[in-house]
Amino acid sequence: MSFEPFKPPTCDHHLLTTMCDKPSVPQIVFFYGSLYLMALGAGGIKACVTAFSADQFDNTDPGQKQERVSFMNWWWFSLSVRIMVSVAFFPWVQEQYDWVWVGAIPAGIVGFVTLSFIIAHPQYYHRTPSGSAFTRVLQVLVAPFKKRNLELQPDLHELFDLSPYYSEVSICGVA
Repeated sequence: MSFEPFKPPTCDHHLLTTMCDKPSVPQIVFFYGSLYLMALGAGGIKACVTAFSADQFDNTDPGQKQERVSFMNWWWFSLSVRIMVSVAFFPWVQEQYDWVWVGAIPAGIVGFVTLSFIIAHPQYYHRTPSGSAFTRVLQVLVAPFKKRNLELQPDLHELFDLSPYYSEVSICGVA
């Protein structure tokens, strides 16, 4: 199943690829637009999900602090396994069954995860937002513009000082 206007032109595999019809401009725009939208979506959700997961642990409790470290290790391990399964398993599914299953299996998993998230939502730890997210984003965009004419620090270790006392953005209530 595909949307016919965006389906690529057919090509006889016995001919040289230079003799095949080229895709139209709308087909190319649709293809690259789809790739960029998927990359944007994946890039946006991955950072949010990881931060949301880490927020479920209390930093003041030493036991939960260790559990968070363990959770994050398992989190990244599971992402690596997911990638390996995607690379090894889905081509096999496509060859044995059909492209429909290659789309249906991940869609089913996403549906299950979404349903699990909705059901478990009341049990999550919710932090009350402080300040404006727009202000923080604006700070990140304005700061480099203001500092564009500054000279590079001679001591490169000063570039990596992550102390919250030197930041205008509050970390755990410390500004």
